[in-house]
Amino acid sequence: MLRVVVLQFREILTVIRHGATIPNDRSAVNGKRAAAPMALWHGLGRHRDARYGDANHWFQEWCREQDWREYRAVVFLDPYGMDVEWETIKAIANTKAIDLWVLFPLGIGPSRVLPNQEIPGSKWANRLTKLFGTEEWKSQFYRKGGDKDLFGGCESVTKIAGVDEILAFFLKRLMSVFAKTVEQPLILHNSKQSPMYALCFAAGNPKGAPTAVRIASHEVGVRFLSVEPLLEDLGQIDLNDIHWVIVGGESGRKARPMKSEWVDGIKCQCDAAEAAFFFKQWGAWGADGQKRSKSANGRRFQGRVWDGMPAGVTL
Repeated sequence: MLRVVVLQFREILTVIRHGATIPNDRSAVNGKRAAAPMALWHGLGRHRDARYGDANHWFQEWCREQDWREYRAVVFLDPYGMDVEWETIKAIANTKAIDLWVLFPLGIGPSRVLPNQEIPGSKWANRLTKLFGTEEWKSQFYRKGGDKDLFGGCESVTKIAGVDEILAFFLKRLMSVFAKTVEQPLILHNSKQSPMYALCFAAGNPKGAPTAVRIASHEVGVRFLSVEPLLEDLGQIDLNDIHWVIVGGESGRKARPMKSEWVDGIKCQCDAAEAAFFFKQWGAWGADGQKRSKSANGRRFQGRVWDGMPAGVTL
């Protein structure tokens, strides 16, 4: 029996289960089923469940409680910053029955909290240790050098790790607990081509790992650009070697509006570059410039829904 589990950190924990018995009482969800990725949520119909809670704590317990002789699962971890703890990833690996997709926060995680000339203070140091499950990151990301000064001061410390080295260290940690991993994860960039996340895959079952990694390696071969939220006219953008562009407006109480001409400018460039165009949502502001719920504003652009995807990719 297969289960699909999606965890969104920090306050929301969403569980989607296929082929399992689902409790009838969903009062704890408070109507916020949109917290789950919509394609998965609607696609599973009644085979779904959603809960609030501490995602790390709940999921570690869930992994320990299941009979993995009977079940197999695919898990997608969608982090809020660095909120995914290594103990959660380790609990997944220990089942030897779960294949894992995880968005590792490259540009919005460790690289932002690592000072150039000193090791982070205790707050961020503890967070990084929970993220990687070890304090080895200190020796991997920093180099100590020089003698103490005349006043007995500490030797100098220099940051030596960029996003590539940080990702390599995380992949090494994944390989230490999983049967097999994709060696070259998909890098997700923002509209300025800065790396934001790495979409990593790790296979839990030793027997099926080679096949799972081979399939996953094909999927991560797709390069896509996420323009969410679109807050200005981006002008000419570089779509060389980009297969897929996802565009969406901003949501939330303080959301800013998105203009139709900004979206059209990107779509026209996608057409010219033969890149698939996916319009995700208007967000809190509609095409008419009026603010309302994002569900009311919908996701139609120029009179239709744009669900473009590269060949071989499905949701």
